[in-house]
Amino acid sequence: MATTGEREWLLTLIRKLVIYALPPVGLMGALLLLALGQYQFLILSIYMIVPVIVAPVLYIALSNRSETPRTASGGEEEFRMLLTGFLFCFAFSLTLLYAFEIRPLAYYVVIAAMATIVFVQISRCAITPGKTAVILLQIMAMSLNISWGITLKYFQFVGRTDMLPHTFYTESLIQLGHVTPVLYDYEPFPLWHIMNAGISMAAGAELPVYKVMAVTGALAFVLLPGIVYLIGAKLFGDDRTALTAALVVSFFPDIVLMGVSTIARVVAQVLMVFLLYMLIAGKGRARYLLIVPLTAGILLYHSISILFIILILFIIYCLQILFVRKQERFVSLGYIAFATILTAGYWMLNANIMIQRLISNASAPSTPISLPQALVENVPWNELFNYLQYTPSLLLILVGAFLLMRPDLYGGRARVIGVAALSMSWLAFPGPVLLIGKLAEGLGIERVSEYTFPLLVLASAAGLAGLYSRTGKYGRTVVVALFAVWVLLAVSNDWVASDNPLVERPFYTYYFSGQEIAGMDRLVTHVTGVLQSDYVPNRYYESSPYEPITTLIEVDTNNQTFVRRDAKGVLLIRNGEQAKRELRIGVLDDSRYIHKPERGAFGYYSRSQPVWDTLPAYNRVYDSGAITAYN
Repeated sequence: MATTGEREWLLTLIRKLVIYALPPVGLMGALLLLALGQYQFLILSIYMIVPVIVAPVLYIALSNRSETPRTASGGEEEFRMLLTGFLFCFAFSLTLLYAFEIRPLAYYVVIAAMATIVFVQISRCAITPGKTAVILLQIMAMSLNISWGITLKYFQFVGRTDMLPHTFYTESLIQLGHVTPVLYDYEPFPLWHIMNAGISMAAGAELPVYKVMAVTGALAFVLLPGIVYLIGAKLFGDDRTALTAALVVSFFPDIVLMGVSTIARVVAQVLMVFLLYMLIAGKGRARYLLIVPLTAGILLYHSISILFIILILFIIYCLQILFVRKQERFVSLGYIAFATILTAGYWMLNANIMIQRLISNASAPSTPISLPQALVENVPWNELFNYLQYTPSLLLILVGAFLLMRPDLYGGRARVIGVAALSMSWLAFPGPVLLIGKLAEGLGIERVSEYTFPLLVLASAAGLAGLYSRTGKYGRTVVVALFAVWVLLAVSNDWVASDNPLVERPFYTYYFSGQEIAGMDRLVTHVTGVLQSDYVPNRYYESSPYEPITTLIEVDTNNQTFVRRDAKGVLLIRNGEQAKRELRIGVLDDSRYIHKPERGAFGYYSRSQPVWDTLPAYNRVYDSGAITAYN
């Protein structure tokens, strides 16, 4: 058994090896892509190469500086002024949401300003229990602003289309009164849909199901800052760093999208963070009074999530054995065994479909690695811009992990979080996971990133607090500016703001207008053949009784013709969407009709392609302005 001194020596050795290895690895990766002529990949990888090179250099430059105590330089008056500024920005953001049909770019700037004000409050003002409560309330209000500013502003928010089947599942519960096979994979764990169905029935017909789900999802997700603050306070023993973590979790890349996703996984993620807190902070038998129902809740809300959580906790358990004393360990092998047995038992008794799906996915053939279509179509700079929010994220995660791994600064539990964040950070960013095609496609290993975010948030908060406390006046100004840019990029990229992003990439707008819904509902009831539409309406129809008679628009790229099953087929064109975006359709090499094309045939087809000019030759059978249909 390694002694405490040996563990600390090993941890220090690993930290130094990583620090000195990362810059050469980053440079070698860039040179290799250059030598292979993969210029698009080189451009896109800039978002990772820069922090991989800069973070170790920055840490070395600042590590020898003594940490300046983050004592209050701002008094009560400054705190009140900053609070007033936050409230003004909050009111202004609501005005922008009300005054503009589409969220303007100014809205993102105001959100970044609000977050920056809170960061300055945390960094400069005296932290008291009262101020802690005020700051947490500000963070929670900002989270609701971001979430409801999307989901409640537009007629029907669909996100990446996952919300459409979940809405249909909930509506089926309301109509049928009980769980049926209609819920498909979610039949064994329908708790999210049951809860929303109950709330929707209590609210009456005034509020559509998808709006009810938007409200409940945001209210669940808004608990995250408070729970993360509690975890940070236990790990760091410093309210400022803990509050910084609570602030970071409200806009951390991908979390914004998670916060507006009205699906069952959102509740499972919140329960996971609460579970992590209980594992870290709970004592004695009382902790199990919550740990057991939390684990069961994850199973009932989103059963597949528990696999990733068990995997992450097992990695943490192994790291604990290597790097911390027994009395500092917070994940036990007993809990991992309990969660595994509970999951296996529940699946065997009530969710055989989950076991079948895992076996099927694991045995599926691996897929070849391919460049994203956006790169092939020579828009790598647009793609790069929409990944830039990951640059400060990775920079701060690396710096924070290096700091957390120092035994002279943090306790054993914080050190484990630092090592875990460092070892799993590569799973959290787009790109590296593509290099393990079978795991990414078959076993869904890319979804681990949806559950590692608490570790990454804690590490990045430690990095942000560490940079701020180790720099002088001008350095702190740079840190605050970096933070503001980070928030701006996080809330305005095309992944989370496809209504009006700073820079567009090939993607679809993530909501339907009322006119589009009305037109789609009316049209599908009158067609006598197959109704073909772009990807998003097709997903809408897949979650309805009309799924058998709907499919994607298909184009023969060689002959520039539409591919239909027969003359009765109808082409549905969303005019508003096509005016601002390229439609995602089935892109074929010949004129053979495929009723349900595989995902590999999907592609964003340019508005300038000649095939669209052939539409006037068809009979226009429906035109609502928002939607036109051709036969």
